[in-house]
Amino acid sequence: MVRIDPLVIKSIPTLLGEAVIMKSVLIMPGVQSVGEGTSGFNVRGGNTDQNLILIDQAPIYYPSHFFGNFSAINSEIISDATLYKGSMPINYGGRISSVFEINTIEGNHDKISGSTGISPISARANISGPLSDKSTYVVSFRSTYSNWLLGQFKVAELYKSKANFDDIHVKLNLFLNDKNSLLVSFYNSNDKFQLHSDTAYSYKNLIGSLILKHNFNPKLKLSTALISSLFNYNISNNGTTNESFILTHNLADLSFNNDFEYFTNSKMKYLFGADFNFYSVNPGERKALNNSNITPINSYNEHALEFAVYAGTEYDVSDKFKIEGGLRLSGLFSFNRQQEYIYAASMPYQVENIIDTLFNSGKSIGKVYMNPEWRFSLNYSINYFSSLKFSYNKTAQYIHMLSNTTAISPTDTWKLSDKLLLPETGNQISAGYFRSFNRNRIDFSVETYYKLVNNVKEYKAGADLLLNDHIETEIVNGKAKSYGFEFRVEKSGGRVYGQIDYTYSRTFIKSVSKFPEEQINNGEYFPANYDKPHNLNLLANLKASRRFIISTNLTYSTGRPITYPVAQYKLGNQIFLQYSKYNQYRIPDYFRTDLSLTLNGNLKKYQRTHSSVTFSVYNLTARKNAYSVYFISEGGKFDAYKLSIFGTVIPTLTYNLAF
Repeated sequence: MVRIDPLVIKSIPTLLGEAVIMKSVLIMPGVQSVGEGTSGFNVRGGNTDQNLILIDQAPIYYPSHFFGNFSAINSEIISDATLYKGSMPINYGGRISSVFEINTIEGNHDKISGSTGISPISARANISGPLSDKSTYVVSFRSTYSNWLLGQFKVAELYKSKANFDDIHVKLNLFLNDKNSLLVSFYNSNDKFQLHSDTAYSYKNLIGSLILKHNFNPKLKLSTALISSLFNYNISNNGTTNESFILTHNLADLSFNNDFEYFTNSKMKYLFGADFNFYSVNPGERKALNNSNITPINSYNEHALEFAVYAGTEYDVSDKFKIEGGLRLSGLFSFNRQQEYIYAASMPYQVENIIDTLFNSGKSIGKVYMNPEWRFSLNYSINYFSSLKFSYNKTAQYIHMLSNTTAISPTDTWKLSDKLLLPETGNQISAGYFRSFNRNRIDFSVETYYKLVNNVKEYKAGADLLLNDHIETEIVNGKAKSYGFEFRVEKSGGRVYGQIDYTYSRTFIKSVSKFPEEQINNGEYFPANYDKPHNLNLLANLKASRRFIISTNLTYSTGRPITYPVAQYKLGNQIFLQYSKYNQYRIPDYFRTDLSLTLNGNLKKYQRTHSSVTFSVYNLTARKNAYSVYFISEGGKFDAYKLSIFGTVIPTLTYNLAF
């Protein structure tokens, strides 16, 4: 478990002038991304969809704005954030790798307060205050004016380009009486972009939460939550009359959670409860616009009910020894697809092997999955300054993001487990040593882990995932194994804050199929797309004076795997390439240094407003880091090209005002 301090988030030099919680997690050991300008993160060798991201207990399915460079949540209203990457709490499930729990501020009980900020790309504002003696509200709003900014660049490649987002978050903390409190939360975000073409993209998140907390007595507490999380995107083209279309994908997640805590005494606590998630997923539909010649494609919604019951305990055996353990029994009721394909027996799932089509009402249960998820951890305090920790986790995941690209995008689709698409299951053991020095001003930790995952989703060569009603023909189940070593030193207190994080990690995948034509690399293990063995992050923050702060960070990582052509041959007048084994080579290593300078305004305690100006420089050395390497045939020759996302220095000036 790693707690992320909001003050640390704000101290990290930024790309576009705003603190980004989703990027700050990347400086933590065991956490990586596939490259710059990408959304999502990989935890201990897990895929990006294997992370459960919660905002005030509500799941969010695409947690970024503006090509992954802004977080879905305004960092100014974050009260705390915790990443569980080893021992996952027993009340959480549904994902293999991690839980990223983000909680927003409760609101000011005494007076109206807030903050605002403006950068070259975006503007933000938030306000909070009392509703009554013990009830509060929080309102946050952000938007961009990047469309106007893009219009100022007279560059041919930016013609007809647009990119903007906005979001609003409203939260009410209502004190009902001495035993009951109610949290009401609403979140809505919208993103739109169109890059030098007639095709426009948009996606949105819409989340609503009602969380009732009830104290039966001082020993027994209940938290009941009703949460709705919706995600959808659409791709449209209105530029060509004969080819105008709109393509959509929708995901709806309605959950009902009951979590109990029972305290027998100061040394023992019991946790038990039940969760229910109802999913409705539309794989994708295409409709013709303006009487165009595009052939419409209609899909049937998929439905499933995920459930879990759990019970566990936290027990302080002694002043030095603490254990946590429990069992979470999870499962899925998968409803029959309204249209199902029947494949020939003892044959791989391929289009040519479809022998019949079955139509159902979509209201009957077609497949039931059930998995016991064991959770166990222990903490032994050697003395006041040091401790040993160990954990074992078994997890299961029933919803999957389908993407055959290295980096995720908002146009990837979500798919539920069913008769043909198996749920993923994972087992992880981890152990670590933790120590504090210099009166707890310096924290040191070293951890190691080993993880096995079954039924990871790999894709056949040239897999077509968009508007595919027989998606099982494009997917190959596989096994993944991950192991690593994590090292961390953090110095807090005083005028200097700093941390050093180093991770050595490996992730290998192999396809599992009894049919040779479906096996990748002949069924041997190969590095995952996000396998980056070495990752180093350094962060330093110096309070040069009461008003002037200097921050810098350095990031280094091994280049990610790639498949290169290793030979060519000629057949007639055509030249063909012979490629290496899958992911046998790597793109160049990644290195970046950032710097920020913050000047605070007058620090008088009782003035009405406090202002600050931050000047940040992203990619101080202007290094052209490779995001990808690709090959193009030109005049009968094949040339290699390197693509850099941010291949130059990017300065940003931000003004912040708090009141």
